[in-house]
Amino acid sequence: MAASQPHATNQPRLSQHPEVSRERRLRNRLVAARTWLLEFTECRIRVNILSPVTVDTPILDPLREEAKEFFKSQILRGEMGRSEEIVTVALILASSDSSFVNGIELFVDDGTAQV
Repeated sequence: MAASQPHATNQPRLSQHPEVSRERRLRNRLVAARTWLLEFTECRIRVNILSPVTVDTPILDPLREEAKEFFKSQILRGEMGRSEEIVTVALILASSDSSFVNGIELFVDDGTAQV
């Protein structure tokens, strides 16, 4: 029986560090995932990276409205993701329905990282 090891990243937080290029951050995550992929292959554990957009959760409640609007402005559809949207994708990656999916970074961000 194979297992899945999803790894969630926090893309918006990383993007606040201008001295680290987007390409470098992506490369670092992929190198880590590929290292884990090679280490866990014999154990039949899949390793995938899940990179969500900023999600509207209670942890953001203390932020001022300007900060929330900034996060929204960074997303193509102009609104933050919902927890349910991220969880659905995580469940798919963790399920046997994606048993041949291995070593990817999946952006759950309304296409924001692709433009």
